[in-house]
Order: sequence, then structure tokens, then C-alpha cells
Amino acid sequence: MNWNYVVQRECMKGLMDKADAGELEACRANMEAEASQMVQESLQRTRDSVVALRALVTSLGRLSGPKTLVLVSESLVVGRETRYMGEFMPDAMALAEAAARASVTIYVLRLDRSSASYDASAQFSAPTPGEDESMRRTGLETIAGAARGTMFNVVGTGDSAFQRLELETSGYYLVGVERIESDEDGKRHKIGVEVARKGLTVRARREFGPLTSARAERPVKPDEEVAEMLGSPLPPPTCPCGWPPTRSGSPEVQGQGRHLGRHRSGPDGAAEYTVGLILRDQQNRVPASSIERKTLSPLEPSRPGPAAYTIAEVVDPGSYTLKLAATDGPAAAGASSTRSWRAWLRRRGWR
Repeated sequence: MNWNYVVQRECMKGLMDKADAGELEACRANMEAEASQMVQESLQRTRDSVVALRALVTSLGRLSGPKTLVLVSESLVVGRETRYMGEFMPDAMALAEAAARASVTIYVLRLDRSSASYDASAQFSAPTPGEDESMRRTGLETIAGAARGTMFNVVGTGDSAFQRLELETSGYYLVGVERIESDEDGKRHKIGVEVARKGLTVRARREFGPLTSARAERPVKPDEEVAEMLGSPLPPPTCPCGWPPTRSGSPEVQGQGRHLGRHRSGPDGAAEYTVGLILRDQQNRVPASSIERKTLSPLEPSRPGPAAYTIAEVVDPGSYTLKLAATDGPAAAGASSTRSWRAWLRRRGWR
């Protein structure tokens, strides 16, 4: 389809051959301005979406371990012309680099709206449904592929797409790449992963370069690290903590954790820790939380060993989940532990 056909279709409807040259030229100018505005608005929405997605992926880098991000969308429009793809690719590759730094894989569930092109209420059906469909899906396919994922079309209930996504995220192989001296040039390099077995689809990063961890861009303070572990839905490394037996008959919940990680201790075995806790009830409310820097001493002062931490919180009777997190320095890896608690009151005089 060419632009002259569109002008004839829009400007001549209802006029037959009665429109003069001046009216046609004015209509053509109005259509060009409207079409240009629509294109710019569509491209800006695409750019804003990619930038927002990059910010989300970067924030996920503060969480340790590999993450999977599932994006549900109908479209991310990219024009078919080379110049439009050229404008889109720098943003897409910046997103891919952020995903690699944050260990995030992006999968896209695309809601298939191809049937909407045949809306009976529309005055004209889309004359180029194939090209329109290609522009709607190109951006989504590009960012998913660049971020080690893929795109699934969701039709109807989408059961098959969700089953495939569950299968793909059920496990993975961790492959290491050894760099050679020529790789250390500050540039990005293409990388390919192949397997000998036939009939398999390999999803892997397409590039590698001078990547640094998202956490290394700005030093994370110990209290920030503990706050992230307490608020994160993902489990950090488990703290090898020992918990004392639950004490009945007391409205106080007492927790004693033993952090067995490496620490810089003084002559008496004491060391500085940043320790935090968060207590949640069955309605996910938080009746108690704290983060503090504290010097902890070994259970047996004369011998190096686990450090003891004791705290008491007064809460209403009920069932709670207590999460304890600790770190022993800016360069150390933190750890956490979670335990369910039940608090109740004991009547005076009971034994």
C-alpha cells in the first residue's frame, strides 16, 4: 500500500469526484501531520517502555542469584524501516546489558490481538494486517531474545504458553567462559553457545563485555543490605542459625541467632555485626522490626565460634513469622533465616 492510496481513501470518501485540488492538498497536509504525530507518539511509548523496563531490571540486580522476569504485553511497536530499528537497537541492547549485569532473564507473554484487525464495527479493515502484526511484535521479540529469553504468543487461556514457560524455567545449565587477553579491550564481544544434540533450542546471552555486578556500581552499606534481605521476596543465602526452644507462657518473642560466617574478631572473639529482624502476623502486618549494629561475642568467650544475638519484642498473642538477617561487613555476603513463632499469654499461677 502506498501513501497516495491512503490519501485517496480518506480524502475522497463521500465526495466522489467533487473535491477540487485545493481541498485534496489541504486534506493531504492534515493527514501527513496526523500520521507523523501518531508515529512519534508510538515510538515514544516504545522508548519509554524500554527505559522503564531497564530501570526495573537494574533494581532487580540488588537481589542475589538468577531472576526471571515475565512481561505480559500486547505490543512494543518498532517500524519496519531500517532507521526505526536503528533507533530502537541501542535502547534494546542497553536493556540486554542491564539484564546480564543483574542476572535477569526476560520472557514475554504476548497477548495475541490479531483477530482485532477484523473488527466488524470498524469502517475499514486493516489493509496490511501482516505488516501491522510484525511491527507490534518486533520490539518484544528483540528484547526477549537479547535478554536470554523468548516470546510466547498467548491465545485463549494461554495454558500452553504458561506450561512452556514453567518447563523452561524449571532448570538451566550454568556455562562459564574464559576470557583471553584480547577480550580485555573495553568492548563488547559476540558469543554463541551450541550443543551437539539435534532438535534443541539454546537460549543464552548473545554478548559479553566489561560487565560489573549491579551491586558493585555503588557500595552497599551493611544496614541497606540487611534491609534488602528482610524485604526481598527472594531468599538470600541461608544463615546457619540456631534457634532456642520457644518459651511458652510469655508475651515476648525472643530470638537468638548464631551467624557462623567469617568475621573480624577482637582479642576476646567479639565482632561487629549488622543484624535486623522483621516480624509478620498472619495478615502480613508488621508489629515489630529493627536493624542495629552490634558487637556480638561468642557463646564460649574462651573459644572462637558462633556469635549469639538476643532480642525481645512485645506482641499480641498469635502466630507470627520471624525473619532474621545479618551481615558482618560491607564486603561480606549477608545471610538470613526464617522461623514461625506462636506467642501466647500464660495465666499467673500456672506452671
